[in-house]
Amino acid sequence: MNEKVKLRFSRALEACLSTIIAIASALLISFVVMFAFNPKNAPRAFVELMSGGISLGLKGIGQVLYYTAPYMILGVSAAFSFQTGIFNMGINGQFAVGSLVAVLIAGLATWIPGPIRWVVALFAAAAAGMLWSVIPGILKAYWGASEVVPGIMMNYISVFLCNEIITKHFYQPITTSSKYISKDATLPSMGLDKVFPGSNASSALLIAIITVIVVYVIVYKSSFGFGLRASGKNLQAARYAGVAEKKNIMLVMLISGLLAGFAGGVFFLSSTTKTIMIADRVSSDAGYAIPIALLAGKNPIGVIFIAFFMAWITVGGTMIQSYGFPTETVSMITSIIFYFSALSFLAQKALERWKMSKNLHHIQEGK
Repeated sequence: MNEKVKLRFSRALEACLSTIIAIASALLISFVVMFAFNPKNAPRAFVELMSGGISLGLKGIGQVLYYTAPYMILGVSAAFSFQTGIFNMGINGQFAVGSLVAVLIAGLATWIPGPIRWVVALFAAAAAGMLWSVIPGILKAYWGASEVVPGIMMNYISVFLCNEIITKHFYQPITTSSKYISKDATLPSMGLDKVFPGSNASSALLIAIITVIVVYVIVYKSSFGFGLRASGKNLQAARYAGVAEKKNIMLVMLISGLLAGFAGGVFFLSSTTKTIMIADRVSSDAGYAIPIALLAGKNPIGVIFIAFFMAWITVGGTMIQSYGFPTETVSMITSIIFYFSALSFLAQKALERWKMSKNLHHIQEGK
């Protein structure tokens, strides 16, 4: 095993260890909180949570796959921007407008044949997400403003924009949400509805895996991706090497927004019963993006496994209400995991600093 392979293996091992520690810590604290509120049922509820809906049989597994697909795309959207040193906090808004456009095209553009309507809707969702990232990108690239605050502001603008458009053009008063879309406008099931009867599993999973692979190739196997990563790791060195800083910032924001909008389209076109709710707050549907990226060590391949874990917890969380825990318990658990996802990132940085100091000590001893 040469030194290059050893270094990659060492970094991968460090990332895995920090992620495992973060997840284990979050689950431990979640159990303690559950036990404090309901000591009698907490152990059984926690086991149900970790079962990921297995008690539902094939339907539960299918639902895990249903949630995994959009979580994967959201994760790579955040991971892509993080790899290049940009913190895209506008993913929620980009996801929202992508969802809006996808639902409107699937529900209203009946003049487009059903078999290709979902394709048009997905591409339009990706374009909408990309366009929604333009303002934060311009402010960051050409005025040096932080991308965080404009991104958050665009998230809230998207909430009220979606509310306004849905209530005027595609509203269902009974559910206070968008109308249901027809079956022929959803993603093809590819037979997964037969394998996992009663679930929303579809071709979304295949689309998500292809998306992750494409992003991985762009980031790690292309000169374009190398330039972006170089900018993220050392901006001054990248400038010296002739990397176009402003151009890269805009490209990163546009691609990250495109992926977030695409994730919105995939999520809402995977089921006929998934609707856009009229609300006065930012939707939590895209809230997994940043935690997944952090827990995955910003690696697109790692995103696949973390997205599956988050989907597993999501489905398992829907089963614990029968043990006397309110629906807010699931939100609490996911929030704790979100918090500890930051510790995963900090743990990796701490390990890197420790290794650097250790290597420096060896060099000084050698002298």
